[in-house]
Amino acid sequence: MATEILDAFDDAARWHSVLSHLPAQCRDIYFRPEYVRLHLFQPGSRALLFAYRQGMDTWAYPFVLHPISRVGEEVLKSNWFDIESAYGYGGPLSTTDARDFIERANLAFASWCDLRGVVSEFMRLHPLLMGQKWLSGGEVTYDRETVSLDLNRLGVYESLLSSTTRNKLRRAERLGVRVAAYPASEGFDRFRQLYLDTMKRIGADDYYHFSDAYFRGLGQLVKETGWLYVAALGHEWISAALFLKGQAWMHYHLSASSPDRRVPGATNLVLFTAAQVGRHEGLERLHLGGGRTADPDDSLLDFKKSMATDSHRFYISKRIRNPEAYTQLRELWAKRYPHLVAKYGTRLLCYRHAQQ
Repeated sequence: MATEILDAFDDAARWHSVLSHLPAQCRDIYFRPEYVRLHLFQPGSRALLFAYRQGMDTWAYPFVLHPISRVGEEVLKSNWFDIESAYGYGGPLSTTDARDFIERANLAFASWCDLRGVVSEFMRLHPLLMGQKWLSGGEVTYDRETVSLDLNRLGVYESLLSSTTRNKLRRAERLGVRVAAYPASEGFDRFRQLYLDTMKRIGADDYYHFSDAYFRGLGQLVKETGWLYVAALGHEWISAALFLKGQAWMHYHLSASSPDRRVPGATNLVLFTAAQVGRHEGLERLHLGGGRTADPDDSLLDFKKSMATDSHRFYISKRIRNPEAYTQLRELWAKRYPHLVAKYGTRLLCYRHAQQ
């Protein structure tokens, strides 16, 4: 038995080596050090990989470790931390489903958390992997549906679409909408501004207003293993999206649209073009994700379903590893920010929300 903790900056090569021992689907973009380290949104945070090995089997778990240094304006003296998977999807990975091995790996990680002062842990489990089978303990709950496009069915894809979706695609083409790939070095700043404007327009949570540092890192990642596709009328951008490439799958990561010129079918055309490229690259699936909310009638989910062939179940995991410390944090937060309890009180990491 052997365990190790790897840092996404200092130990990136070793991190990749650990992933190389896992099945191809487990080497998805969301588990790579270059992706996880984009999400160090707080001072003192670290992007880490916990690896447990026994014989020929490996259990690995990438995550972000955040120090809990304050609740709002109140500075804490305790040396506490919490854990969160990076934006998108994460959770543990394993070479085997054998329960005795999974139990031992989880126990080893729990021991590390106790020594490190981890209070709570929140995971967004990858819906294509269903990583909850590699967990033991904690609360695992269904969150929402996500959808994807099987790229192996692309040859008969148009026949699978509804007449409404097919008409949108053709109408966009008739109106002169053209989709093109932009090098990240040329179009990324323009995409970033369009994305931030879109998030502001739709009233997205502050979490989705990513920082300049995040976009700098994301731009480099897209340059190395992704695409920026833009639907335009002449020089005017109508819709744009970033896609990230994993070992077997591609992901519809961020998207944006112009408020001044809306053309039905433009975003559909972006997705259809990206799917064709993904198939040419030998990828198996384009994961489109889910809706903005868990509502099964969410409008964004409905749109994604119109371009999808398959649906998946997305689960989250919540763990309280130090109940006494967690209770103190919640009570302090609720006392200082009672007006936020109704909105954020059901979230595991509620104590990180501190708006006046």
